[in-house]
Amino acid sequence: MARPQRSPVKVDAIHIAEWPEQGLKEISFCEQVLRCAGAQHAQTRRLTGIRRTLVNRRGVVILVGAGIMNLINAHYLAAGGYSVQVHDAGPDPRSTQDWTKLGTTHGGGDARMFTRTEADNYNEQGNQIYPSMDTIFRRTPSGMVVPGFQRGYIRNQPASWAALGNFMQVSPHLFQQVGLHQGITRMYVERDDLEASIKLNTGLGTMLETCELQEFLKVHPTFGSAAATDQLAGGFTIAGFTLNVHKFVAKLIDDIRAKGAEFHWNHPISNIRRDTLGRVLGLESREGKLLEADHYVVSPGVLGNKLLEGTVSGSVIQGVLSVWLQIPNLEPKLSSSIKLHQRGHVVEDINITVATDPHTGEDILVFGGGYGFVGLDRPAADKPELQLLFSELETVARTYFPQGYDLAKQNDSLWTGGKQKFCIRPFTPTGLGVFETVPTISGGRFIITGGNNTGGFFHHDVTL
Repeated sequence: MARPQRSPVKVDAIHIAEWPEQGLKEISFCEQVLRCAGAQHAQTRRLTGIRRTLVNRRGVVILVGAGIMNLINAHYLAAGGYSVQVHDAGPDPRSTQDWTKLGTTHGGGDARMFTRTEADNYNEQGNQIYPSMDTIFRRTPSGMVVPGFQRGYIRNQPASWAALGNFMQVSPHLFQQVGLHQGITRMYVERDDLEASIKLNTGLGTMLETCELQEFLKVHPTFGSAAATDQLAGGFTIAGFTLNVHKFVAKLIDDIRAKGAEFHWNHPISNIRRDTLGRVLGLESREGKLLEADHYVVSPGVLGNKLLEGTVSGSVIQGVLSVWLQIPNLEPKLSSSIKLHQRGHVVEDINITVATDPHTGEDILVFGGGYGFVGLDRPAADKPELQLLFSELETVARTYFPQGYDLAKQNDSLWTGGKQKFCIRPFTPTGLGVFETVPTISGGRFIITGGNNTGGFFHHDVTL
């Protein structure tokens, strides 16, 4: 049967903001990023070796930013006997109703997906699944796949995944009643993308089940109409899990506090104070108070990026938009979440997460996707490019879940709480995180981390 006249807008990328211009008059942004990466890698090797943990003696640790990455860090540190303080510029996410005042973890949709490829290197050479990636994300020196200071993220993926599994075993209470669903179904519109991904995931050791399209449709009859109109080439199941992240972090915060940690909400940090040798003296609060500790772990996200001015990481982390939509999970209900890849569309990758509506308790599917570059600011709600992303998610919902979409449209429940939510994800040009260390006056470590997209949960142990 012929493909329907869906006619998505075909673009390489949506740019809701321009790339930074500061310091780019004589060298390209790509070259600037690579120079920063090289300098940071050299500094890290000089100060700590390729990878170092916090020093063994216990002491006071200040964490800036209460996103998922630092919350996991805080949990481990508090459990390990450190005196932990967490400072966040936003309000307590467990009590505020204004999602626009919250960061990526707390302000977006109540759904997160975790797989071995959550922190892919989008700069990889010979990429078959993302052949039209902007060249700014692909150009590196000959023979160098990623900047040196990010190679550890790839090298440590197996260990990180094992640590995450151990965390779930050691703290099972945190994963109860948070909508935990094991296994991820990957679906592809194009046959060659499907085959390339099967090869990739088989090589990673994450493949759980693969089958031909007709067998796949017997298990997932909901997608019969999509397959009949050439909107589905096939799918397979990999290791991974999804959960309601807002429920999870609420339990995690309570657990960290029970271990003796302090949380300071609505408490932005304005400046890193250093001595003449560049060693960190402490952090300066908005009121001008100097906060001192033995160690610091700073992960301020995109909107807190100003704090990183003067560091190597300051110009590397930028914001990428993600938008959200939800529909009811109708019979036959999905029991595992989905990653859908559709080449050449405005939104090429969409996460469809099995979840529960926090207000009604209804079983729902949460759609998340986007990846529009926004720099260091939030886009206006009426920005045409932003509305284009929401429209694309609607098209996906209508194509693959027509009954659920129609019911949500009829009930005016496509948007959580009636609001079109989005979040600003911290990204680097490669999609991999940063890890910068600076010595402190007390002989401890000042660690800057972040830029992991949402792979922070996956990579939390890199900082410990």
